Amino acid sequence: MRTFACVSVTGVLLSGCVAFPIPHDRLATPVVEGTVVDSRTKAPVAGARITVASTYGGAHATVTSDASGKFRAYASTQASWYYFTLLNIEGVCEGQFSVESDGYRASAFTAKYFNWGGIDGLCSSTPIQRSVELDRDG
Repeated sequence: MRTFACVSVTGVLLSGCVAFPIPHDRLATPVVEGTVVDSRTKAPVAGARITVASTYGGAHATVTSDASGKFRAYASTQASWYYFTLLNIEGVCEGQFSVESDGYRASAFTAKYFNWGGIDGLCSSTPIQRSVELDRDG
């Protein structure tokens, strides 16, 4: 197996990493789990389309809420290398989410957090809980 070590200098901080050639999906946005409901009746909205796009790249995905209005949405990219940093790398994991369903006005929100990116990127698989209320058209 091929591996490589990388070193970067940012200001006075010396950081390094070890990487392995393991193709995999790397999260590009936060993972958001929740329920889509009607804002007036609080009834679940089945079949709502939740679209997510990475704020810092081209990753995007669309999922559909189930019969209970529940969803789990995120976007990922295909990565060729799996890496571990030896010192802290910090940054923001952020995604734009839009929710649409026939007969309802669309809704949008941003999900983001500041994170340590020590193992294969800044985005974590730990989900953010978010319920979405949709207003009926007209």
